[in-house]
Amino acid sequence: MVLHFMSDKELARLEVLRDLASGRLTVAAASELLGLERRQVQRLSKAYQEQGAIALISKKRGRVSNRQTPPSLKAQALEVIRGKYADFGPTLAAEKLRELHGIYIGRETLRLWRQGGWPERVDQAISGPVEQFIDIAGASGSVYRFHRVSSSAQLPVTAGNFLFMRPGPDGDALICCGMTRSLALARAAWNTAVEQHQATSIFVRLNVSRLIRVAEHDDIVAKQRPILAFTDQG
Repeated sequence: MVLHFMSDKELARLEVLRDLASGRLTVAAASELLGLERRQVQRLSKAYQEQGAIALISKKRGRVSNRQTPPSLKAQALEVIRGKYADFGPTLAAEKLRELHGIYIGRETLRLWRQGGWPERVDQAISGPVEQFIDIAGASGSVYRFHRVSSSAQLPVTAGNFLFMRPGPDGDALICCGMTRSLALARAAWNTAVEQHQATSIFVRLNVSRLIRVAEHDDIVAKQRPILAFTDQG
């Protein structure tokens, strides 16, 4: 098994190339998002389709086998898993590590680590609540899944969409729907939602592609009509 780590830049490229491969982006749009020439995007796309995400990892970093994994790196990943994703399977845990923590680890590697349960620390086990999610419909009929963030301090720098909610008589009520080039920029909007509208929870959906962020944001706003709508035009 091989353990791979990706930089923020590589993760951003991965999301754009996925959208390109699925037909949600054109080569021209991907070129604009990545700041690369069309021929460079086409070369990256071909490598991604042939080799997968590993093709995007800088060759300078090399590859670290599972047997040679530095204890500190493995400990870092397991620390996050035990604290936030203890009840998650390897596939979903790998997705969360990549999307929210910038740690790229193969699900098969995690599967090996999970045999018999996630390894515990010798001194004490770290436990935490299972991360929750919310599904919200747009005017088009599409349903979008957003994942809970424990606090505004945990908002990632990754681009995406977000929702602020508060308890209502029929369940959580939507206060704010937003999109941004960096979810960390949503902290100011969160403060306003808390002070003026008693917002209590944050949900995010990672979207590197601006075209997709805008489309999903507009679709949700048209259906849900939140009190606040936020966009940084990024």
